[in-house]
Amino acid sequence: VSVAGGGRTITVGIAEDASVKDIGEMLQEKGLIEDANLFVVQELLSAYHGEILPGIYDLSTSMTSHEMLAIMSTPATEGEEE
Repeated sequence: VSVAGGGRTITVGIAEDASVKDIGEMLQEKGLIEDANLFVVQELLSAYHGEILPGIYDLSTSMTSHEMLAIMSTPATEGEEE
C-alpha cells in the first residue's frame, strides 16, 4: 500500500510465536499491505523464508513487502540480544 509522498511510518511488534500468517494479517490490519495471503506466499518464496525475528519494527506504507521482510529478518543492532 503506497501513498503519494513518503508514506506513514507504523511501528509493529512481532511476537516470538507469531506465524507468517499472523504477521501478514497484522500488517494488513495496520494498512501496511493489501493482502495477508499474498504476503504469506511472498515470504515463502523469498530469501527471508523462516527468517522473521521477533521484535519491534518501524515499517512504512511506502515500503514493498520485500523491504518489510528484509527489515523484519535483520537482527536488531541495539537493545536485547539472545
